Amino acid sequence: MVFKRILAKHALVNQPKVCVGRLDEYGEAVDCLYPPIGNNLEPGKPEKNWCFFSDEGKLKLLYSTLPIEIKGPGGEDKVIDSSSLKQVVGESPTFNSTAPIKIGDEWLVFFHWKYMIHDSLSGRNYLLYHLGAYTLDEKMTKITRQCTEALFSGSLHDRVIWWTDCVGNPVSTQPLCVLPFGGCYVEEDDTIELALGVNDSFMGIFKCPLVNILGLLETV
Repeated sequence: MVFKRILAKHALVNQPKVCVGRLDEYGEAVDCLYPPIGNNLEPGKPEKNWCFFSDEGKLKLLYSTLPIEIKGPGGEDKVIDSSSLKQVVGESPTFNSTAPIKIGDEWLVFFHWKYMIHDSLSGRNYLLYHLGAYTLDEKMTKITRQCTEALFSGSLHDRVIWWTDCVGNPVSTQPLCVLPFGGCYVEEDDTIELALGVNDSFMGIFKCPLVNILGLLETV
């Protein structure tokens, strides 16, 4: 019976899943759970790119980008039309990158999309990611501004490393991407700070004036 429970638990996580928990003062997890949202408890169905954030003291979740779906406590869910983003991403798979960042009377959100490309020089196919952004009104009812092209795109100019199997044999290359996995607004100098990952291999901190980012967005 114990063995069956172990197998059932393993079956749940053979696809990407979202697990949340608490960390102690040493950064070690002391408990965790799989929130029963979307397909998170369905074996074989992936869930990822959830972005939790706080709005007026309430914990909320940016669940998806197309459409924009925000979940709140007690079933306070809302769906926001984001079909205008298809002018940029087309039919490419599209995902959350950061939780909404409060900037005055708006929210700034970064998102990404992906598709395969072929490099004629190496003869290899690569998964290419692009980063975009949009803003929501203060009550989160509509998109107010959005990018018209990618803000960052992955590139073969950045080093690409290989995924390997358990004994070190190369399996496939990392995707080409420049994606944030967290961000904040610094009111003192009116800037945005993002923790950026490059090609799933390296990371750094990106900082720029908020006005520079907003200047790349067009009113919807």
